[in-house]
Amino acid sequence: MEVEPIIANIRSQAEIIRLRETEKAYHMLGDMNGKEKVVDHLTKVVVDRVFYNIIHNLKEAAENDDTEVINSAKYLFKNKT
Repeated sequence: MEVEPIIANIRSQAEIIRLRETEKAYHMLGDMNGKEKVVDHLTKVVVDRVFYNIIHNLKEAAENDDTEVINSAKYLFKNKT
C-alpha cells in the first residue's frame, strides 16, 4: 500500500503550522538582529524530530502491508480543508 501521499500530507500540514507559528514568534520577539535563521532552523528541527518516528513507522507499515496502520494514518492525518 502506498504511503507517500500520507507522508507528503503530514509534511505539508506540519510546514504550514511551522511557518505560521514561526511568524508569530518573530512578532513576539521583536527585532531579531538577523537571527531569524536560528529560529527558522530550530522550528524545522523540532518538526522533523516530532514526525520522524511517525514517518518511519508508516514506511515500515507499507513494507509489511499493514493496512490497519496505514488506514489509521490516513484518517488521523487527512486534510480537513
